Amino acid sequence: MSLGGRSELSEAFFQQLIELFSLMSELTMSIPWFEFFPTPKYRRFKKVLASIEQTCAQFVKNADAHHQAQQTHPATRFDLLQHMRQNGQPEERVLRNATTMFLAGSDSTTHTLMWLLYNLG
Repeated sequence: MSLGGRSELSEAFFQQLIELFSLMSELTMSIPWFEFFPTPKYRRFKKVLASIEQTCAQFVKNADAHHQAQQTHPATRFDLLQHMRQNGQPEERVLRNATTMFLAGSDSTTHTLMWLLYNLG
């Protein structure tokens, strides 16, 4: 289930990320004119972002299918998805948080944990 594998879904996700970050660097400015006057580049950015959200939804669906196949009981399953669901979060919010973790959380979380372990050691 990790992104380290070479599945077709993982490859598509990484290609989408490359395009998204490329577009983000081109669209970044002090005044977001593109929101008021959508350019073709901004429309492409929104399309890529929607595609990434669909891919993340597929990752979540795959994780759920994996746990269902393993017959993991929800009470013994401890992950972010299950935690949010148990606390009554709407499914849309669960998917948005999963997308945020895929886009921003993994690298910064890894560096923070490594820093913590280094300083504790």
